[in-house]
Amino acid sequence: MNQLESPYVFPGRDSAKPLQEPKRAIQNVIEKSGVKFMCHDLRRVFLTCAEAIDTPAYALKKLANHSTKGDVTAGYLVTDLERLRAPMQKITDFILEQAGIRKTIENAQRG
Repeated sequence: MNQLESPYVFPGRDSAKPLQEPKRAIQNVIEKSGVKFMCHDLRRVFLTCAEAIDTPAYALKKLANHSTKGDVTAGYLVTDLERLRAPMQKITDFILEQAGIRKTIENAQRG
């Protein structure tokens, strides 16, 4: 199984297992791009983009895997994976559009 066939968004060295420690991958991107960043920066960008397109607050919390402990309203919500799929796709589309990659993907699909 290669990385493209992996069931994980971030596969580990063995693509049948998830990535456990991203330090090497982050260092590789820093070296190739010249942009220094940390995992927390990626979370911040993701959530900022999600909020910019009006993703509901509770969907944001779930997508970021943030706790809703102590939030009485959240205790009443039942959220499954399928409920998060549409907001995640909208966030992905927004990020690709902002990066100027979206048109590249659409052109590639057209052949």
